[in-house]
Amino acid sequence: MTTQLRRYEIEPGKLDEFVEWFKGLVPARAGYGLTLDWAYADHETSQFVWSTSFDGDLDAFKEVEATYNASPERAAAYGDYKPPTVKLHVSIVDVLDLN
Repeated sequence: MTTQLRRYEIEPGKLDEFVEWFKGLVPARAGYGLTLDWAYADHETSQFVWSTSFDGDLDAFKEVEATYNASPERAAAYGDYKPPTVKLHVSIVDVLDLN
């Protein structure tokens, strides 16, 4: 299992709009095996933070992500929308069970 953490800094005042639009990406990503593990909207800092996983190693994750990024499903989900992202932070992370 490979897990990616994604943190988006969103233009002030645009977070709710972004979250509504993002909901349309979830099924498109799921069609490629990319799960939405969880998502948070931090209104205080205007950040959207989420985790996505794929049941495979890092190379397989990168391959399926590239396929999804070039897909007609992703293009349809984006449509004419230009996400109000100021900055994007993306990293592969280890999921820890601390219980």
